[in-house]
Amino acid sequence: MKVRIKLISPLGRPPSGFDKFGAAAVDINSDATLADILARFELTRQEPYMTLVNGESIVASERDRHVMGDGDEVTIFPPIQGG
Repeated sequence: MKVRIKLISPLGRPPSGFDKFGAAAVDINSDATLADILARFELTRQEPYMTLVNGESIVASERDRHVMGDGDEVTIFPPIQGG
């Protein structure tokens, strides 16, 4: 299966396999979870990242239960603060 990943405002250079805009299409196993994808790129549940799958927010406590589907789009970005 393939999923598309977009890193918004990555710190430093995007991981290997990502283009200069922080986008990549990656192959995953059919039973892969969002947590598996984050672990693959060393973004653990303790990191302060927000995650969306197909535009829907997935909180850190649900990432290991959210099974990915073929063609899903994952967006990963740091929390946004303002005031």
